[in-house]
Amino acid sequence: MKKKIFVIAAVIAVTLIIIIAGVKYLEQKQTEKEQTELAYAYKHQNRAFPRDKGEINEYDYIGYEAINEKELYVALEVYNKENEDEDLEVEDIKEYLSQEYNEDGTPRVLEGWPEIRSYEDWYFRGMGSEKIEEYWGKLEIAKDEYQRLTPAFPNCTVKELSINQIEELIKKDADPTYEIDDSVMEIK
Repeated sequence: MKKKIFVIAAVIAVTLIIIIAGVKYLEQKQTEKEQTELAYAYKHQNRAFPRDKGEINEYDYIGYEAINEKELYVALEVYNKENEDEDLEVEDIKEYLSQEYNEDGTPRVLEGWPEIRSYEDWYFRGMGSEKIEEYWGKLEIAKDEYQRLTPAFPNCTVKELSINQIEELIKKDADPTYEIDDSVMEIK
């Protein structure tokens, strides 16, 4: 009888050990899956927003301080032109990337904000990255034309200009009759 009780107790103990080990294993796998999902979400986000600092393929949260504002400004200009019902601005991105987590503790990158998610989808699925590069080319042409007409303007690339100067080129691109403001372009 004592042997039976001992065998039953041993079987119960082994079963409990197996169950506990199984639960721990499943928890570990779930944690690994969540960490992988989070890492890929960060990688996706980090590729959608132009950066000055940090690797573009980083799998971690990178805050707004690493953003290249000029390039972001132009990217949002292209995005908003293509999506007339959208009006995403640099300040929206700054607010979104200012914190890694929502108030409830969930990572923003997983939950996303609908307007940010829409931009990211456009950037990757809507060929946004190619459209942005094309637009930089159009701005370069507008800058070259301005340089040709204004010899005092220094020889540089569009990406070297200030946001205000780029904005002048955007206005010229949108309306060929627009007269670029020399004072904004720093021509005296």
